[in-house]
Amino acid sequence: MQTKIIGEWELEYDKNKTEKANNKCMPAIENCDCQGCKNYYCAFPQFLNEIKIFFDNFSIDMGKPIEIYKNRKILYAGFYYIVGKINKGKNIWEEKFSSKDSNDKMYSQNNVYKINNDFEIGFTYKISISDNNFPESIFQMEISFWVPYVIDDKNYLKHFSIEKGHK
Repeated sequence: MQTKIIGEWELEYDKNKTEKANNKCMPAIENCDCQGCKNYYCAFPQFLNEIKIFFDNFSIDMGKPIEIYKNRKILYAGFYYIVGKINKGKNIWEEKFSSKDSNDKMYSQNNVYKINNDFEIGFTYKISISDNNFPESIFQMEISFWVPYVIDDKNYLKHFSIEKGHK
């Protein structure tokens, strides 16, 4: 196990077990043929080296997210699993309402770590989707990032508003 400090988080993880589990995973695009997913798989090889190095430190294959999604501003989000545990740090997901009966959570902008202006991460103990490739203790790395469109499909792109500076 290795320990890494990222922002306020102290993470303990097993790089080799994470890599072995990722090698068994099928890319999320295997289950989705939407243009947004296709674009991610065409665009991620063009990410800046600092992003690639960050993922390599955990032995995460960027081409195999557990989940990937985008919103109407062409901002992608998703998550990856890492074998290990969070020793210290706030959960990226916070209670949305003060009511104890509510299970609603929201992504907290206060609990993110920015790798650069276009890419931020956070960590959570809550596992969103069960994956048999990760049978051991795992935690979830949430990602939120801008991705340029690299697929030439004007019919698809006209449904999205592109925020200034992110094309």
